Order: sequence, then C-alpha cells, then structure tokens
Amino acid sequence: MIHGPVMFVSQDVNEAYAEMQARAVNFCEPEANLYVFKYPVLLHSPSPSRRVLFSSSLDANPFLQYMGALWMLSGSANVDFLSRFSPQFRSLAGDGITLRSANGHRMRLGFGRDQIDTAIHLLKEDSKSLGVVVQIWSPNLDLERGSYSIPSNTELLFRVVDNALTMTVIGRDNDLEHMLVYDYVNFGILLEYIAESCGMMTGGMYQFSNRVQFHRAHTISPAPPSPWYYDNPMFMRHVFGPDTIDLHELKDFVEEPDQLASWKSPILEWNAGPMFRAWSAYQSDQPDRFDLAIHMATRIHDSDWKFACVNWLERRHILNPSARI
Repeated sequence: MIHGPVMFVSQDVNEAYAEMQARAVNFCEPEANLYVFKYPVLLHSPSPSRRVLFSSSLDANPFLQYMGALWMLSGSANVDFLSRFSPQFRSLAGDGITLRSANGHRMRLGFGRDQIDTAIHLLKEDSKSLGVVVQIWSPNLDLERGSYSIPSNTELLFRVVDNALTMTVIGRDNDLEHMLVYDYVNFGILLEYIAESCGMMTGGMYQFSNRVQFHRAHTISPAPPSPWYYDNPMFMRHVFGPDTIDLHELKDFVEEPDQLASWKSPILEWNAGPMFRAWSAYQSDQPDRFDLAIHMATRIHDSDWKFACVNWLERRHILNPSARI
C-alpha cells in the first residue's frame, strides 16, 4: 500500500504541536526513546504570525527563540550572540565560534551572493516567478559530512497565491520540537520580512520534512493547546519588514548588543531591546533579579512575546530560583 505524506493544517503553532502529538500513535513508529513519523510530514500554517509556543511542559526559551530569529535574519554564523542565551551553541560550533550549518549565513553569504536580497529583487520584478529558490544545503559542504553539523532544512521555495507570498520550507530530517519552537519562528519571520519588502501580503507557510522525530515522553499526557491566540485575535505586534528592522542596525545589535542604549528600528527598540535587558537582569547576581527581569519583560511591545517571556521567567522563579538558563 502506498502512503502519502502526513498532513496537518493548524491556525497557530500551539494547535500544530497538540495535533501532531495526538496523531503520533497512528502515524509513528517507536525508535528507542523517540517516535518517528513513518512518512514525510507536511505542516500548513495559514497564519504563521501566530508563532509563539506557550507550552509550559515543553518550556521553550522565548528569549532564545526571538534572538535566534534575529541572528538568522542578520546572516551571522558567529555563536557568541546565541551562546548568551544557550551555552550549548559553543559545542555545536566546531571551533567554538562559527556554526557551519547556520541557515542565515548560508542564505546571506554562503553561496557568493545574498540570496534573500536576490529573492526580494526577483519577486518584485516578477511576482509569478516559480524560479525563486533560496538554497541552504551545500553539496560541497554537506554531502559527505556526518549529520552532526549539517542543516536540517535544505531550501526555501516561494509562490504568490491570491496576492499573498507563500513559502515552502524543505527539510531532510527534523526534530518536532525544533521544527515548531525554532524553525516555525525563524522562517515565519523571514517570510514576513520578504513579503513586506516586496510590498505583498504574507501568505501561508508550508514545512515539508522527509523525516520527523520527537521524544516519546511528550506524548504520555499531552496538554491541550494554549488558547492564547484565540483569546487575543487582535494582539499587538510589529510586523517584520524594512520599515521596522534596519539590517545594518540588526548586525550591530547581534555583534554587540550591550553597546547601544537605543535603536531606530522599532523591532530592536521595542522588542529586542527590552527582551535583552530582561535576559541580562535574569542572568545577573542581583538579589531582586527576577523582579527586575519581569519588569523589563513587561516592556516588550509584542503581546505574545511579552506573555511568553514573563511566564517563562515566572516559572523559573517558582521552580528553580537559582537557575541562570
């Protein structure tokens, strides 16, 4: 019997996570402590701006999520910035500094041209073009290497449907948590930035993966999806685009986030700035560091990220007040 891909359509990332967990028993095979989907997986997200996963059991770090998306958009491969939010990035970089598989670096610099800028230019010239492909996978770098330091996603495809720009992310091998916690955020923001740069509406995002795995422990008692986006359909947020994020400022922020007190870009000034100051307070040795961090986090403009950061800090304060990560 021939089976096609396992398909999911979800209005936000929380719904996607809950549905993929619930259907795991029917479409997955156990491998050690993992579940692996038997067939390729396709996730269609009509509203990729609903990108913050609020699961307390998964306990994703929203600071790392947001800063990781900025890091990718900047085109950096230096892990100094990300290691502030997760020290494990030092070990992922072979030399402790440069991450060879960094998606943003490969899209911006890895193939002799800025593919993101080129995609924007080509889509402006011909919105009907189906030849706009942004490459991440490199046969010269990745084909004969082990899977430890090669990209999980291989390329991005673009298509305009009903006057809105859609994007398909092709994955070779994905972890479900990483796919929804990080890729959903990173590529959803990138799609939004490219659409805004082209003067288009942001359409749906498709994540198509050849193989998806996730930890079996997460299916024992899956929690219902957070209703936050349904309860807050008109939530406040800055849309990513050339009017809200200056790439030169973004690179300065990623290289030296401690050096600037204010930024012209609204996304840096009202989201990344307060978020970074909240994280710095949380990392400090001050006795009232949690109060300071939560106070800073309440200044984040985007309602969903503010909610996620405040709740993550509050959980840390209650469950592990000595934690720094």
